[in-house]
Amino acid sequence: MEGLNYRHLLYFRMVAREGSIARAAEILNISQPTISEQIRLLEKQVAQALFARNGRRLVLTDAGRTALRYAEEIHALGDEMANCLRGDTERRQKVVRVGVMQGLGSGFASKMVSLLAGENTRCIVRSADSETITEEFKTGALDLAVAESDSKGKTWNTANTGVGIFARPGEARKFKARFPESMNGASLLVTTALSRKLEAWLAVKKLSANVMAECADSSTVEALARGGQGLAVLAGSAPEGLAQVGSLDRVSLKLHLLASAKYSAVARPIAGTLMRGLH
Repeated sequence: MEGLNYRHLLYFRMVAREGSIARAAEILNISQPTISEQIRLLEKQVAQALFARNGRRLVLTDAGRTALRYAEEIHALGDEMANCLRGDTERRQKVVRVGVMQGLGSGFASKMVSLLAGENTRCIVRSADSETITEEFKTGALDLAVAESDSKGKTWNTANTGVGIFARPGEARKFKARFPESMNGASLLVTTALSRKLEAWLAVKKLSANVMAECADSSTVEALARGGQGLAVLAGSAPEGLAQVGSLDRVSLKLHLLASAKYSAVARPIAGTLMRGLH
């Protein structure tokens, strides 16, 4: 296709992963207008819109999900070619596309990668809301996924996990003593996926907390909490460097490990270990 080039696909892949042109520009260390123009040119070449706006995030359209699958394969082939020309004749790296719903602590994604990745396996991890992750799995854009929604018999394992509030150890001890009343006036940090659950819980408890930041991904919430910017609201166990203050009682997530037929053999042995990591 005339005009389609590797750089178009590089920028497209990064925006697809981050859900933001600004974030992609920061990671690639180039200007936002440059990325916007390259995405525009790519969409012109394929005569399809690859992204749609969902609030502050860019999400893939159906055409975008198809394009991403090809872009990942092209990127893997590019790496294989470079390795071959350098004299590295090892077999081609297998790519596993993984989706993890927002709101889970980053330790969960880390464990998932450690169970899947290897010398000849590359994990491409995607984080988005549960509905988006499930839809992308259904269309074949993801090989494995963890989300609240199941997918017509594709579920290998399920687990219920609570939602907790976490802070730096010194702060956690202070807030824990009078929890949940101590949440009155507290500064909270939450992912978009859990914001409604948090607001409902605060309303039921008749608490008035200050939500300092609502972030698209859990790693940002964790980083802000470690920096003393507030208390992190996350699903699962305590992230590294943070201690649990308390839990949102009667609030939980029922999560499903989804696997395509191609990866059912991979899902089977890791399912128990992975889902136990939610507790």
